[in-house]
Amino acid sequence: MRKIILLLICALMVFSGCALSRQQAPDHIQSGSGRSADETDNPSEGLPSDKQDDKKPDPESADDGISSTTWQPDPSQSVEIQLGSGKARTIAIPCGDNASLDISFIEGSVIGDTVFEVTPLTADGYPGFILEEKGAGGHVLIDYPASICYMTTEKIPDDLRIVKLDENGGIDAIVPCYRVKAGGSSGLIAFVNSFSAYGVKKVTKADIEHAANWHERYGFDWVLEVEDQYKVLTPEGSELFIGCQILMVNRSAPSVLTMQGPYKGEAMFLYGGVETNTGAFVEGMEVPLVFAYRESDMNAGLTLYPVFSKEEEESGLIRLNLKDFVGKGIFNLTVDMIEFMGEEFDEDHEGFVEDESEPCPVSVITRGPVAYATIYYPMLGPLKFKGSIVGHARKTEKELPASIEPVPLNYNSPQKDTDLDDYTVDLNDDGKQDGGIRQNSDGDLEYDGDGDNKTDITITESSDGKIYYDYDGDGKGDIEIVPLVP
Repeated sequence: MRKIILLLICALMVFSGCALSRQQAPDHIQSGSGRSADETDNPSEGLPSDKQDDKKPDPESADDGISSTTWQPDPSQSVEIQLGSGKARTIAIPCGDNASLDISFIEGSVIGDTVFEVTPLTADGYPGFILEEKGAGGHVLIDYPASICYMTTEKIPDDLRIVKLDENGGIDAIVPCYRVKAGGSSGLIAFVNSFSAYGVKKVTKADIEHAANWHERYGFDWVLEVEDQYKVLTPEGSELFIGCQILMVNRSAPSVLTMQGPYKGEAMFLYGGVETNTGAFVEGMEVPLVFAYRESDMNAGLTLYPVFSKEEEESGLIRLNLKDFVGKGIFNLTVDMIEFMGEEFDEDHEGFVEDESEPCPVSVITRGPVAYATIYYPMLGPLKFKGSIVGHARKTEKELPASIEPVPLNYNSPQKDTDLDDYTVDLNDDGKQDGGIRQNSDGDLEYDGDGDNKTDITITESSDGKIYYDYDGDGKGDIEIVPLVP
């Protein structure tokens, strides 16, 4: 791809008698979701402090595959928390001096302003909570995953998990978790897209088997979809049109309830150019140069990771709040269509020579429904294509999106300026750059969380599935998360 794009740009330079005028077009590309996220408002809202007994007895014995525990609600500490549409917020559940239990909602979790009623629970010295929508009761469904993070300065038992509770206080499901290590703190973090009652609890083998059956029946399919195109100006001022289409589905994540994990699907990129100042004339009329070609990877893949903001208390306890999801992949792109001066050639055309596939690093950043895919182009820099990421109730293979429907280039597409070093994008649809992502030379992800074009966190995944987050740029992971099954 890079060789072809360089030749394409060079061809435009040759045929360009002079730099074309830089006519500015509106810089507006529709989001695939049709919904916007407002500016982040992310205070850490705490419930009243309630120091708990640090004594943690042995786990209860299993009963019909589900261990029994008596969870004690404390209505006197129930509070109302308002979550604004398109806002992010963290709710802190009281659980003693040396531990924290935080619920983090990312932007886009709810569409309209919502008031939650939150009641703390305790059992066996571990915290939990009931979260309901005020006046509605029952389960609360949200549009994008929230995180439940339990952190402590004490050692985490191997059989400790975050669990979803049933009406009787028993385990309805064990939520697949990550085990967290952060300095002198350790903990668990899980991701959910519905709320009722959750708690931190020791589990048994029977609990785990029961949870496995539950996860077979329920879950979401997350679909990443990008359909975006615009024009850019080459260094000589010629117009280059670029379109991107991506359709990928996450069906094998660490948890069926979460966005992160591997995505599989298809990716297509379409390039075209129109050069009017060619110097070639037929019957007194100058003949323009018109060309286009398409590259595709019909077995594209990428992996999405959660990103957290990190807070350290005076006691040394570290708290993690979910902020965004970011991803990376390598698309192996092959030319499968060339169009020159109105005549189209594809792989079935006699004389068509298929180009060898070329690896193309692709980075993805999402916030709520908004997703951006970023690809680096020689001489032009990073180009960013806007789309959406949406969760659907679990579907069969036949019900899932089957294939990309190629969209032709629109030569009236808006123009976008490029910068060789600018990876930032507008995640909040407020006209401001407020985040960015790129792969470095080692293949690690460099995350910019505020749009200043500086790396805030470097994310690395090891061969054994551990994910490391480097916050201070020293090349060492300050936070380590490891998936637990379940």
